[in-house]
Amino acid sequence: MQRGDRVGGRFEIVGEAARGGMGTVFRARDVRSKREVAIKMVEADNAHFAREATILAGLHDPTIVEYVSHGRIPDGPSFLVIEWVDGETLSERLIRKRLAAENAVAIVSQIARALVVLHGAGVVHRDVKPSNIMLVDHTPQRIRVAAR
Repeated sequence: MQRGDRVGGRFEIVGEAARGGMGTVFRARDVRSKREVAIKMVEADNAHFAREATILAGLHDPTIVEYVSHGRIPDGPSFLVIEWVDGETLSERLIRKRLAAENAVAIVSQIARALVVLHGAGVVHRDVKPSNIMLVDHTPQRIRVAAR
């Protein structure tokens, strides 16, 4: 994928945001709503991935990234489209600056809430790590757990 490519007919790639063991994340623009989104591409054609994306669509909690869409590129990867979160990952924050104890407690309690919501819906995250925890607007008081 490169800048200008379209995914699902409506998401225009702006650039690559991150690459990891579970896939590649791209920053994109939803041409319908005009808002920024993140697109996670997963190479495997995975029924489990599609099931979890469908469940994520029904979840609405301030500690979990907001679902936008999902699908599969013909003869290509599966994709999940979620809100673009302005801020930084927990791993970026930990590299930049240590957390005060009260901020660490705030983050952990929000992660626990997100996992309770996910597990209650039948989703096991399987990739909880600092790089999948977003600090909204760079603040530990508001986090989003990125979908697996």
